[in-house]
Amino acid sequence: MKNILKIASALAVFAATPVVAQETDKWDWSGFYGGVHLGVGSHITDWDIDGVEGGFAFVLNETTTSEFLLAGFQLGYNHQIGVYVFGIEGDVSFFDSGSETEFFRNPSNGALTSHPVELDAPDILATLRLRAGWLYNDKTLLFGTAGIAYSHEYKVTAELGPSSGQNMVSAKFAGGLGAVIGGGGEIVVSDHLTLSGSLLYHILSKGSGSARINNGIYMDASAWSQFVTAKVGLNYHF
Repeated sequence: MKNILKIASALAVFAATPVVAQETDKWDWSGFYGGVHLGVGSHITDWDIDGVEGGFAFVLNETTTSEFLLAGFQLGYNHQIGVYVFGIEGDVSFFDSGSETEFFRNPSNGALTSHPVELDAPDILATLRLRAGWLYNDKTLLFGTAGIAYSHEYKVTAELGPSSGQNMVSAKFAGGLGAVIGGGGEIVVSDHLTLSGSLLYHILSKGSGSARINNGIYMDASAWSQFVTAKVGLNYHF
């Protein structure tokens, strides 16, 4: 009887051993983390210029876009509750955008013409976001995120025709606060490292400035500035 009890005890310990190992191997998402990211984005500006100065009338309601590469860093904190992970993350991205060819409507005859546009976009785009996620498994996190966005001032220069070199418009818009929303995923790749991917949409407050026509006439200008970014990041969890 004693031998049977010893064997049964040994089997019980043996059966429990894998369970203990599995619990030890589980990834704990709670805590601070920091890392770097790379990505691509699109800068979208919705223009609204409408005025009459010195007998010259000018109307422009168009959208310009510019694509860019970005790089930056992020810091955050997670708190895991069961299969759910809640947290906060702040990030800063650095970038610059260049020239694009856009189509504009000629204010004199309504015809669409193709002209170059120079976009000196904000060189810094920063966000502070809340995150809420669900664990597909203990090492794979899917999340949604929303918060506030901030950018520096930016400048857009456009050649609006009707002929090459005519009606050069240059407008400078103050940066400011806006909103950001998006989502993404994150997977564990080693003891302290995770690889993340996200798609974010940013819309900033409406900016105002002045448009200068190449003959020296100034008019009021306003615009909505928007960004769409896709980023891949590497995080170290402390």
